[in-house]
Amino acid sequence: MTTSSADEIGTPELSAHGFHETAGRPLRGRKRALRNVVLLASGGESPAELAIDTARTHPEHAAFLFISTDGEQNTGKGPVDSVVLAPYGATTNLHHSGHWEMTCALVPRRALTSFVNPLPGGTTTYSDRRLLGRGMHRFARSIVHADAEPSSIESYAIEQLLTKMGGAILFDRFGVRESAESAHDELRDRAIALILQQCPDPAITPAHVADELQISLRLLQAAFSSAGMTVSGEIRRQRSHRAHSLLVDERYLALSIDQIAKRAGFSSTMTLRRALLEDYGTTPGRVRPKRTGR
Repeated sequence: MTTSSADEIGTPELSAHGFHETAGRPLRGRKRALRNVVLLASGGESPAELAIDTARTHPEHAAFLFISTDGEQNTGKGPVDSVVLAPYGATTNLHHSGHWEMTCALVPRRALTSFVNPLPGGTTTYSDRRLLGRGMHRFARSIVHADAEPSSIESYAIEQLLTKMGGAILFDRFGVRESAESAHDELRDRAIALILQQCPDPAITPAHVADELQISLRLLQAAFSSAGMTVSGEIRRQRSHRAHSLLVDERYLALSIDQIAKRAGFSSTMTLRRALLEDYGTTPGRVRPKRTGR
């Protein structure tokens, strides 16, 4: 998928993406397809019922649905702003009695596992729209409704921002466990969030992470050990994920593998190669797209 055009679409096109009108007027909407992310928008002024199944139409994508309505939504009443999170695709029914609007972001699931791993199953609806959710909704809505066509750099940046916002929402909702099973869980989640942010820095070490969290290194290591993990292993995994993302992107073909390694925080191409073999079963040279002649 390489286009980034925004198109007006109707019921057949929306159905092809997993949005089926079961009652009410035929659907109209917009679609913008980026390289790997798909944005959809629809809405109406009259009652409507939708059957949604993106798990079938986009089996490799997580679904983020942002819904606003002035009437009833399912069994709720009054103005409703909700977010539907479905890491393995949305399978749900929606009922609207008045004005409604929906924006959907379909994000590759593999790009979200660095935020929450394993990703939770099922389709979950939240009516307490938090700051991250409101921000992603407004951004996705503005992009899908924009008439201007983005440049290749803008398309890449838009996709990266949507992926990171989606991953952050999942981490906010699912990454920090609220049960009292172990204090290690919350501590480990905080550390992983910090590592995700700082992994490109070659100076980051387990001791650095402990200092940033203002805890002892021993406590940090115990939090990871309780889940069968190590701090250094998580740093390497996050760097490996970042390097893999850069290597598979054609926009970075001009960078050498050594430059990719440094951008991801690795000390050398050898350490990058070992990490990719362990995490992806491949090498930097094999994962890169082949150059094509112009």
